[in-house]
Amino acid sequence: MYSKSHLDENQKADLKDLVFSTDARSIFEDKLNECLDEETEWTKRKEVCEKSFLSLPLDGSVDSQAVILIIQDELERQGNVIKQEKKKWSRFLQMNLHGKEEWKSQFNSENSFDLERIKEVPIDSLFPFEKIRETTSRFSAKCPFHEERTPSFVIYKEQNRFHCFGCGVYGSVIDFVMLRDGVPFKTACGILA
Repeated sequence: MYSKSHLDENQKADLKDLVFSTDARSIFEDKLNECLDEETEWTKRKEVCEKSFLSLPLDGSVDSQAVILIIQDELERQGNVIKQEKKKWSRFLQMNLHGKEEWKSQFNSENSFDLERIKEVPIDSLFPFEKIRETTSRFSAKCPFHEERTPSFVIYKEQNRFHCFGCGVYGSVIDFVMLRDGVPFKTACGILA
C-alpha cells in the first residue's frame, strides 16, 4: 500500500483513474457485498448471544456478569468495524458511479449550499411513513443504524434533530443523511438541496 505522500504526480493521476474505472467498480461492489454479508452474520451472532445470555442462571456472580460484558463489548467492537468498512466501500462505490468530473464538482470550493434551508428539511420525511410513530412533540421509530426490537430512535419535531437511545447517534438532518448514506458533509448537503 502506498502512502499519498510517497507518490509522484503521475502515480497520483494513475491512482485516480483507477478509482473511476469499471474494474474498480466491480471490486467496490464485491467489497460492499462482503460487508453486508458480514453485517448479517454479525446480527445473527449478536441475537444468538443475547438469547444465550437470557438462559444463563442469574446467580449474580461477578464471573458470569464479567463474561457477558466482555462478549457484549467484543460484539459491539466487531459491529463498529463492520460499519466502518461498509461506509468506506460504499463511499468508493459512490465515487465510482458518479464519475470523476461530477464527483470533483461536488467538492469545488465555489459550490455553496443554503444550510439554513437544508436544515429545515424534516428528518421524518426521510423515513418510510409506516415505520414511524408520531406523538405530540416527536416521532419515534426503530433506529436505521442498528438492529433493535423496540423503537429507541426519536426525532424532535421542533428542533428537527434526532437521537437514538440505543446506539447513541444524534444530530441534525445533515448528520442523518451522512450516517444513513455513508457520505461526507458536502455530499449530504447536495442530497438534501
